[in-house]
Amino acid sequence: MYRFLFPLLAVLCLVSPPCSFAQAESHVRFITYEEAAAKLGLTDYRYETGKQDKVVELTEPGVLDKGHTTYVLQNDVSAAKTAFVIKATDVTLDLNGHVVEYGTAGKSRCYGVTNDGYHRNNLVVANGTIRQSSAMDEKDSNLAESSPIHFAQGVDRVVLAGLTLEYHSPQTSGMFLPWSPGEIHHNVIRDKGHVVINRHQSVAAINAARANNLNVHSNFVERVRQSGIFPGLLKTTCKGNIVNIDSVASNSFGIGYYGVKEGWDTWVCEDNIIRGKGVHPVGIGVVHNAAKGIIRNNDVEAMVTAWNDEYNQPIGGACYRTTWGADKILVENNRFVYYGAPDSVRGKDSWGRTIWVAIEKGQSIVFKNNVITGVSEGGGSKVPAIGVTGHNKSSGLVFINNKVASSWANVMLADYYGEAGGYPRFIDNDFIRLKDYKDYYTIRSDANYRISTGVFMDNRYEDGASMDSTRLELSGKGVKDVLFMRPCAIQVRNGENSVPGARVVLKDKTGATVAEGATDEAGRFEARLLDHRITNRPDQAPEGIYMKTIDEAAPYTVTVESDKGAANATIDKGTGLAVTVDLGG
Repeated sequence: MYRFLFPLLAVLCLVSPPCSFAQAESHVRFITYEEAAAKLGLTDYRYETGKQDKVVELTEPGVLDKGHTTYVLQNDVSAAKTAFVIKATDVTLDLNGHVVEYGTAGKSRCYGVTNDGYHRNNLVVANGTIRQSSAMDEKDSNLAESSPIHFAQGVDRVVLAGLTLEYHSPQTSGMFLPWSPGEIHHNVIRDKGHVVINRHQSVAAINAARANNLNVHSNFVERVRQSGIFPGLLKTTCKGNIVNIDSVASNSFGIGYYGVKEGWDTWVCEDNIIRGKGVHPVGIGVVHNAAKGIIRNNDVEAMVTAWNDEYNQPIGGACYRTTWGADKILVENNRFVYYGAPDSVRGKDSWGRTIWVAIEKGQSIVFKNNVITGVSEGGGSKVPAIGVTGHNKSSGLVFINNKVASSWANVMLADYYGEAGGYPRFIDNDFIRLKDYKDYYTIRSDANYRISTGVFMDNRYEDGASMDSTRLELSGKGVKDVLFMRPCAIQVRNGENSVPGARVVLKDKTGATVAEGATDEAGRFEARLLDHRITNRPDQAPEGIYMKTIDEAAPYTVTVESDKGAANATIDKGTGLAVTVDLGG
């Protein structure tokens, strides 16, 4: 069974034994600089800045107000407040391997590099270190938002490359450029701070939340107090980054996407490595109606290891989270591993949900070909591999062909955070029990007053997982309705040839239509029939599903019509739910 925990990925060499962290024993190990540098090519990286019309040598901080100019730093510099202010377009600041220190006066908000004026474009900052002075008190709220890179007024086409950023002031992002298209790559970001004043105004290593046409790749976020990367949602790419989340506040996203307005969509998040621990790590977050995204080939591990002061208890993190809606999202070929341990954070459980998801009616998310693992140490800590909670209302939430392993529950339908309505679909998955603990169930509810619904089709159950291993709290006030379906396969032929496009109608023994449609290119039509149902509301019927069981409805009559001819057949429960219909007689 452990073959599903650590598949053969390029990042396998980064997995190590557990290490100690904060109040809890953590099973998540941060990626070191040496490992990241080797993987991303960071050692001795230099960005070739190209040629501007003019070259100016810099020996001290100041204002960069000449357009079409490359400024080349000749030595390390320090600034009492902001080091460099860009007041022109087509400006390149080449730090040339030197260190820029800012804020040595330690008395007011300031920046390493900032821009003054709107409609600046073609700005490049590259090849050096920007370091916040130790004179900046990490607890002084007057120094909040003193970012090394601060382009709040927006830049049209920006490149930030080959930089090392170090900072610690309160509520501070490493790079703040919410509107900018361009490229951010081969940077190292070290957030040494611990203060988040307002966790709703997220602190991030790279904060480009409303960007368009932005490519964020090959960056190493060595440590961040809240979120790693907000890359934006319109034609953006976030690829091949490594993020270590050392969470001190709720909703610490390794990589985060959230809806802004209609049309801000079309994005890709792939090949990233995320490790999260602390107060509330969430590997990848897609929230607030973000849309039209692809999340693939990422490797995420997370565990809550610290107390949450906001809630006065540990709260559950996740490897992936969608709540408050999201639409047209594909999540494929990722590795998600979440860890929990009982009584490990000030005597309380470290817990979480590997996948934490709920969407609105009419929305869709497909999870496909992922490895999803929830490891509950000793089985006593709540760690479902899949947790549908947060007021799901959509049958467009679909899990297809995933490896889903857990020692607490493979699928949780509802908990205190919200219901699992809408009948989410679970199709062709492998459900695996990691270990035989007394608190393990394959499918369960964790709130008897919440709605729990689901449809399970063609899944496989291994190592003790079973469709009979359920705990749905049927005596509670919430509607509990879980359906288990079986495939009924109809193959249409005309002699030796398959017949695509043939019309097929499947009726039960009373003549009521169970399913209808057309054969595919291989001449095959497949219906799914109700094998059995676990419910406390037998009078409730989900839309689009024929609600009699196979035992109640059989035998079935099959009618096939095509330009090749017509034919009938019978399917009975004793003969198997498959038949070949030959139109040639």
